[in-house]
Amino acid sequence: MVEILRSTTTRFEEKGSPSSFEFLPDAYVSKHLKAIVGFEIQVTSLNHTFKLSQNKDDETFNAILINLDQGDDQSRAMATQMRKHKQP
Repeated sequence: MVEILRSTTTRFEEKGSPSSFEFLPDAYVSKHLKAIVGFEIQVTSLNHTFKLSQNKDDETFNAILINLDQGDDQSRAMATQMRKHKQP
């Protein structure tokens, strides 16, 4: 279990973060390790959801599009996707 925690924090915490496993005192880890249960999930299907400001009011949504349209290629591509996925 300790190695899973170490690899997970190494992957998701920024290097040098006080939350990095390398900075956690042994006593702290031992105390909390009792409350942690590891498990594995086999993914059999995956559904996605686009979160492209569809929930914003029209004024806010259009302001976002205007700013994205004035940006670089990636920003303009995002604006295109937002327009495609905007619910009427």
